[in-house]
Amino acid sequence: MRCAAPAVRAFALGLLVGPAAAQEDTVYVTGSRLPVSAPALGQEARIVERDVMRAAPSLPDALRGLSELHADPPRGFASLYLRGADPNHTAVFLDGVKVNDPTNPRGGGFDLGMIDVQALDRLEVLAGASSAIYGADAMAGVLGLVSAPPRGSGLRVGAGIGGLGYRSANASYDAQKARISASTLEDGEGEAGERRIRMLSLRAPQLALHAWRHESAAFPEDSGGPRHAVLRELERRDTTSFAGSAQAQMSAGAATVRARLGLFDQESDSASPGVAAGIRDPAGLPPVLSTSRFNRWSASATAELGPGLAGVEWQREDGSLESSLSFGGVAVPANFSLERETRSIFMEARRAFLQAGLRLDDVEGYARRASALLGLTHTLANGAALALRAGSGFKPPSFFALGHPLVGNPALQPERSTSTEASIATPEQASIRHRVTAFRSDYSNLIDFDAGPPPRLVNRSEVRIEGLHYLAQSRYASLGASRFRYELPEGAGPLRSRPRSKVTGSVNAPLSEEFSFLASGARVGRVFDSSIPTGGQVLDPYFVVDLALRYRARRREALLALDNVFDRDYEQFIGFPAPGRRLRLAVSFAL
Repeated sequence: MRCAAPAVRAFALGLLVGPAAAQEDTVYVTGSRLPVSAPALGQEARIVERDVMRAAPSLPDALRGLSELHADPPRGFASLYLRGADPNHTAVFLDGVKVNDPTNPRGGGFDLGMIDVQALDRLEVLAGASSAIYGADAMAGVLGLVSAPPRGSGLRVGAGIGGLGYRSANASYDAQKARISASTLEDGEGEAGERRIRMLSLRAPQLALHAWRHESAAFPEDSGGPRHAVLRELERRDTTSFAGSAQAQMSAGAATVRARLGLFDQESDSASPGVAAGIRDPAGLPPVLSTSRFNRWSASATAELGPGLAGVEWQREDGSLESSLSFGGVAVPANFSLERETRSIFMEARRAFLQAGLRLDDVEGYARRASALLGLTHTLANGAALALRAGSGFKPPSFFALGHPLVGNPALQPERSTSTEASIATPEQASIRHRVTAFRSDYSNLIDFDAGPPPRLVNRSEVRIEGLHYLAQSRYASLGASRFRYELPEGAGPLRSRPRSKVTGSVNAPLSEEFSFLASGARVGRVFDSSIPTGGQVLDPYFVVDLALRYRARRREALLALDNVFDRDYEQFIGFPAPGRRLRLAVSFAL
């Protein structure tokens, strides 16, 4: 994806303190709370810009062009694997509010399919250890979802239509001081799975409010999908979410003080038909009805003075699950309710070649945990930049892992990580910019499932992930390639949904003053997956290409997109075929 300097410089406070600080003249980047240029950061920070992002039908599709990550398709639960790590090791923020939900069985991972990509302005990805900056859940990195700030563009309405059940509509009123927007999306049909999203947002200089509802229907994950599932009823999920933040900034002498208050609230109802017995599991999975509720209040304050910064943060999480499992017609309840408070202090210092960060988290029920970050950068005579970084992190067990009465374990300890990386990059002003990054991440005390008896979640796994990432970017094109190697405990099976290699390429070029052409392609290597009817299998590599033609005049826009141009028949999960080729048309008008 193309990475523009003005957008890069707007990174950090859009995530850290919300929309108020995401101004075009801000010189922050994700990965630091202090002013710093993108080359001096020394860490992989990528932006998926508005034009590229909104040409995609979904958030996972918009992220597919980044070779340092892999995203599940938006059917069921769409997880993100950043640098090969578990989905719950990436912190996800919507306008500065963390939206990870620890009541779900994914350990707190975020479902990428829940958000309508048309409601966002850009995506920000920070790869690498980030717990010292963002706290728990950021051991592998950060994904920032950023909505459009007020720009004074007035009233605009739009709609889209396409094959395979794609329908969309949106409207926004953009004044100088506030922007309100609404969008609706329907995608998918029949047994292939379908989803519906309704989203309403308000953005002002000191405020961001988002409310949305996500409904989905798909075969259960381990069922073998449309091709292998024995039970043909779909699993259905209905989730209502709210994320809001308010912030303020003031000067106190030579210091700049910032404060932010955030809230994330979510309720989800799901009904699963279960999975019939098969090769992997002779008992199968029972039907389940469940309702989960979760909210997270957070507040932070920072004081910046010269090359240093110090801050405090408070977070309170409250979650519950009410579920009923059906065994032979007998309903067995599986409920829990937990709450947790976290108090944190942190500091960061930066000089021309040095970044140092330290964070101390006091998590209720656990000993205090420290996360550290040290980064060194050096510019060679020819302008190339060398960077070394090392960081540590931790993640408390999710509420599901602690409290679930059947598999939960209240004695679980936090997961830990240590990461190192080295990179070399050509000068930022070069016509073609190259960057090579080698990294290693060691995860310990990972939470794993023990079949027992009794079956339960335990701390035992240790995983090492090593990788090499190459990125070349010019004004209108980019090329990326990643290679991963996984070291697992003896006897452990392959990690699911983690390709060992990925190559991506994209073009975003103007054809005239009004027309531009977008093309993106990704080649994903072999991936291991498992389902109950088939057992474990290695899925074949696949190559997918998407094209789009955009028209933009003063008061109107149009997008003609062709997804999966070569109509590739591939699977990211066993038995779940990818959507075939389809044509989409979207138009919008300023009124």
